[in-house]
Amino acid sequence: MLVKDKTRNIAILRTMGVSQGAVMRIFLMTGTAIGAIGTLTGFAVGTVFCANIEKLRQFLSWLTSTELFDPNLYFLSRLPAEMDVAKPPPLWCWH
Repeated sequence: MLVKDKTRNIAILRTMGVSQGAVMRIFLMTGTAIGAIGTLTGFAVGTVFCANIEKLRQFLSWLTSTELFDPNLYFLSRLPAEMDVAKPPPLWCWH
């Protein structure tokens, strides 16, 4: 998508003498940066969400004046969320 939107700019760069490899490196670095920032942001938001899931449930219950996940129906007194650093996700185990 990024390359398709920048076709005119790529043509200008190529006219100025920038090599095709340099243009490719620009898009590779941009894509890598976007992916890394997205991954780190997702990790941070997920960690904060997991650490505060019960507080969030209580806040939403208060905000809506309803009992979310009624313990009589769902057999939950609280939302279970546990982060275990000692147990890595499957992606880390690939060789």
